[in-house]
Amino acid sequence: MLTSKYNSPVGELLLGARDGRLCLCDWTASAHHVRVLAALGSCAVTAADARCLDSAAAELDQYFAGKLNAFSTELSPVGSAFRQSVWRMLGEVSYGSVMTYSALASMLGRPSAVRAVASAVAANGISIFIPCHRIVSASGEVRYAGGADAKRYLLGLEQKNRRQP
Repeated sequence: MLTSKYNSPVGELLLGARDGRLCLCDWTASAHHVRVLAALGSCAVTAADARCLDSAAAELDQYFAGKLNAFSTELSPVGSAFRQSVWRMLGEVSYGSVMTYSALASMLGRPSAVRAVASAVAANGISIFIPCHRIVSASGEVRYAGGADAKRYLLGLEQKNRRQP
């Protein structure tokens, strides 16, 4: 796996690619990325990995400039089948929108699995590309690997740049 750091307006991100796909985009201020790196293990680095990291950084530049609301970088998240299903569903939450953990659990057809869904959202190792920042608690409590300020910034950025149909 090849890694590089990306300096966003709200904190440093660690990007990682393997097999030409993005497998990590996580906040270095959080210890979360250490667990993700351990789960990913080691593998040979390829030129495709470098291209992937360059593409991901370019897309993040566009995202933070308010010019991109959907990513095309290929992703390779690592997790159980349940977590993968939660992460796929996160991609269904529209740019500039928010959803509660409970609503996400219902959307998955597992309304009683709110805690498991919340745990899967928290385990997301590809922040922003898999938009876990769009999920909020019903109580309004703000939890996010990048910190509450980063989450508020991302949601505000998306609200400001949301394109109405």
